[in-house]
Amino acid sequence: MVLDILVRASLIHTGSEAVRDGYVYIKGGRIVEIGSGPAPEDYTYAALILGGPGRIVVPGLAAIIDAPAYPIRLLKPSLRARLRYYEAMGLEALAAVSLPAVYEAHMAGVTSIIIETPDPGLPQRLADTIGGIYGAAYPACTEARDAPGLVVATTVSDPTCPGGTIEYGDESVLALAARLAYNLAGERSVYERSLETRRRLGLQEQGLKEGRIAEVAIFNSSRPPAMLLDYSQGQEVLEVYGIAGVESLLAGDHVLVDGGEHLYIVEKSFGQARSIASRILASRA
Repeated sequence: MVLDILVRASLIHTGSEAVRDGYVYIKGGRIVEIGSGPAPEDYTYAALILGGPGRIVVPGLAAIIDAPAYPIRLLKPSLRARLRYYEAMGLEALAAVSLPAVYEAHMAGVTSIIIETPDPGLPQRLADTIGGIYGAAYPACTEARDAPGLVVATTVSDPTCPGGTIEYGDESVLALAARLAYNLAGERSVYERSLETRRRLGLQEQGLKEGRIAEVAIFNSSRPPAMLLDYSQGQEVLEVYGIAGVESLLAGDHVLVDGGEHLYIVEKSFGQARSIASRILASRA
C-alpha cells in the first residue's frame, strides 16, 4: 500500500520561500505538490491528513548525534571514552539506550540522523525498528566499514580521536555530542548548520521541493511557545526549531511523530533505557 498524506498549514516555509495558507501533498514518501489555498479535492481523500490552522511546516534537519552514549551523557565523555563504552556494550543494549536520544532529535525536527557508532548494525537496527532516515558516523580512530541500507557513512573526531571528516566543535555543522540533552534549545544558526551538514555529507538537499523524499516537520504556532510565529514575514520562522517541539514529523514514508507523541518510541522503551543507564552509572559511582 502506498500511503498518501495531506499536510495543511498556515505557513509553509520551503527553505527558500514562504507559502501562506497552503498544503503539502505526499505520496509514497515523496512530495508531490506544494500549493497555496485549499488543497485540490482529490488530495482531501488522503489516507492521513495532518496539520491545520496555526501550523508551520518546515524542512526536516540533518544532524550527527552520539545517541548510544545517552546513558553516560551526564559525564560528558570524550569520543575515545565513548568508544570504549560502545565496545563494552552489545548491539541490543546500544539500540535500546539510543531510543530516548532519537526521540529527542525527532522532537527537535531532525529527520536524517547520523548515528555515532563503531558498528553499522546500530543505525540499521534503528531504521528497521522505528523507521526514519539514518547514516553512520564512525569514530576516526576505528576502522570504517560499509554501511548498506544507510544514506551515508562518515567519520567523526575530537582531540582524543583525531582525523575525522567531521570534527566535533566545528560550528558550521550540526553535530550534537556529549550533551545534557539532544534538543536544539540555545543552538545558533540551526537551519544553516544543518544545510552545511547535508552538503558536507552529500545528503539530499535540505528543503521542501516537489519530487524529493519527504523530510517534513510540523510545528503548532497556535499555542506557546511558538504562538503567532506563523505570521512571520521572513526567514526568522526557521528559528522555530529551537523554540518549539514538533507536532508531526515525516521522514520518507514514515510518520514518526504525530500529535506531539512518537509513534514507535514508547514508555516501555524509556523504561528499558533507564534500567540499562542506571546499572552503568551505578557501576561508575
